[in-house]
Amino acid sequence: MKHLTLAMIATLTLMTLTGFAGTAQARETEHFFEVSQAVTSKLGRTKLLEIPFYMKGQEGAPIATQQLGTWYQERSSRGLLRGDKKSCDVAFLSALIAIQESAKKDGADAIINVVSSTRGKITESPTHYRCMAGATIVHVAVTGDIITTQ
Repeated sequence: MKHLTLAMIATLTLMTLTGFAGTAQARETEHFFEVSQAVTSKLGRTKLLEIPFYMKGQEGAPIATQQLGTWYQERSSRGLLRGDKKSCDVAFLSALIAIQESAKKDGADAIINVVSSTRGKITESPTHYRCMAGATIVHVAVTGDIITTQ
């Protein structure tokens, strides 16, 4: 019995040292953060373009005279040392800025019906966006209608 115990200890030690003791669980956390906090962050204040955007269901969205298209942008951001909130805000703003750049290039006045999505789940909220945070990377996708208003 003593040999069996020593053999078990030796096997467990070997498995642990070589990584066969089990696989690490990957973290995947779904978050819903406020759009207003991302927009008023330092990055939002300094990088967002002057083309206004309106989340789907947000009051005050302009009426389109012409829809120029629907744009989709997906962005990732490192989350390891920043924390989920800041990393998600960076990814959300990066996706939004990419849509603003496309809108500007196409001569649009605004972006309406902005929704966020991750893993095939769409969030239609006038105040929040969806973000998926892993152990080291976060993901956000944004879709919006590019329009002219005049």
